[in-house]
Amino acid sequence: MEPKNVAKYQIIVSKRALKFLDKLNKKLRLKIINDLKCLEDFPFFTRHLDIVKLKGRKNYYRLREVM
Repeated sequence: MEPKNVAKYQIIVSKRALKFLDKLNKKLRLKIINDLKCLEDFPFFTRHLDIVKLKGRKNYYRLREVM
C-alpha cells in the first residue's frame, strides 16, 4: 500500500537520452525505467543505485546502470 500525500519528484529525461533508451535491449530498458520510477517515488532511499552529482551543473545527477 502506497502512503498518501507523499510528494513525487520530477525526473526529466532529455530527448537524446530517450533516443538512446529506445535503442537498448528490452531487459536493460525496463531496468532503467524501473530505477527512474524508484527515484521519482523515493529519492532518499537509493543507496542501491549508482547516482552521482554532476560537476559544474546545478541540480544535475547521473544514474549509472551496470548489468
